[in-house]
Amino acid sequence: MKLDGKVAIVTGGGGAMGGAQARLFAREGAAVAVADLFVEKARAVADDIGADGGRAIALHLDVRSSSDWARAVADTEHAFGPVSILCNNAGSNYRVSFDDQTEEMWDQILGSILTGSFLGTKAAVPSMRRGGGGVIMNLGSLASIRAGGGAPAYGAAKTGLVALTRSTA
Repeated sequence: MKLDGKVAIVTGGGGAMGGAQARLFAREGAAVAVADLFVEKARAVADDIGADGGRAIALHLDVRSSSDWARAVADTEHAFGPVSILCNNAGSNYRVSFDDQTEEMWDQILGSILTGSFLGTKAAVPSMRRGGGGVIMNLGSLASIRAGGGAPAYGAAKTGLVALTRSTA
């Protein structure tokens, strides 16, 4: 297996895309922390992984909270050892025009995509260093290079995520 001995955290792991990523990492041999704001959804994915013979835990994680991130990394290390893969998948979106975009929507979208990825990277890197290195996957979008109607905050967040990824690397 390609990921034997690796430990992954997948944010938004209870959703369709995050759940698929978590299952793939597990099928390739990684132990997976399935992290989601909705822990019952994360638990369902972790249970599926366990039923298929993989190793997984479910974690409640609000990616906008540095204290949640500290706890998630500590719980992952306690269960499996140092983090070697961080998959920043969590994010939200409202498909509304610029005129209808509220400050609250803006804050939620940028918080879940951009701030969440920043905080997650800050929390996971020390664990990765203790384990000898790691990989950070920030999921981008075509919205970062092509403006689309109905998602101004999402496009801004994904563009910022590309810049964060380049700056961090």
